[in-house]
Amino acid sequence: MAAKNRFASKIDPLVIAAITSFKRTFTKPQIIEKVLKDPAVARMMRRAYQVDPFWDVHLVVKQAVGIRVDRELRRRKKSK
Repeated sequence: MAAKNRFASKIDPLVIAAITSFKRTFTKPQIIEKVLKDPAVARMMRRAYQVDPFWDVHLVVKQAVGIRVDRELRRRKKSK
């Protein structure tokens, strides 16, 4: 459980910053790509790939970021 909260605490600020950086309309894939291009996330994915190149960490992280984006967008819709 602690690992999930730790991941969320690192990714959530990046997701919020990516959402607020778009002035008008945006798509979920745009937000995910912006978060994945963050230097800290890219470094983490590169290190994981070096440890085990057969495990596709990119897909796992991309899906996890997508879930966090969905959560933040739902939260924003409820708060309006």
